Amino acid sequence: GHITFIEKIISAYYQAGVEKILIVLNESLFPGKEIKKISELYNNLEIVCNPKPERGRFYSIKIGLQELKDFDYCFIQNIDNPFVETVLINILEKK
Repeated sequence: GHITFIEKIISAYYQAGVEKILIVLNESLFPGKEIKKISELYNNLEIVCNPKPERGRFYSIKIGLQELKDFDYCFIQNIDNPFVETVLINILEKK
């Protein structure tokens, strides 16, 4: 079967051992059924919907950062660029 961009990205971060994966979605692009299917695959995944997608990507980043508490750093990954590899995540995490 085929794998979607979001599934590829989640898989790379999951395999890298990232402690928590938070995804901010535009709910109109990802129907509830799809969101539920994705969230059931991983135990460290949290999905938050951007209620105002017309405000753009920066607003999604703001929503995501508000959800992250007690973290020293985070990765921000754009779904339009699924070309992230576990090896690269591990290298960046160690810096």
